[in-house]
Amino acid sequence: MDIKNIETFLRVAELENFTKAAEELSYAQSTVTTQIQQLERELGFPLFDRVGKHVSLTQLGEKFRAHADDILHIWFQACMLGRRKRTSISESAASVVSQTSFTNSRRAEAMAASNASSGKVPPSARSTIPWPTSCMR
Repeated sequence: MDIKNIETFLRVAELENFTKAAEELSYAQSTVTTQIQQLERELGFPLFDRVGKHVSLTQLGEKFRAHADDILHIWFQACMLGRRKRTSISESAASVVSQTSFTNSRRAEAMAASNASSGKVPPSARSTIPWPTSCMR
């Protein structure tokens, strides 16, 4: 499973649009489509319902979204281990980790509340942390 595919999935899920996600990530739209298709093949289920240019998460896509946030959070923490050796953590990186923990707890609360009703996560509970695409940044 490729981190870039997970990052792309989260951006498409947030924007509910492949083209807008491609623009934000500086990818061709076909690249975004390919990355999502690869992820869906690896997982064995569709992540999005596609209706014209609008996409929405499937029920399993919603469940995977929480795991995708966790995967990127753990990956980011692992990247920070190497940076800690080279230099001390900057205040901004520490802030991102702190924000992420807060965002993930808000997401968990929102997921629990929404599972009882619609099964959708409200936009305010979605992660908007700009994850790095490489540990070398």
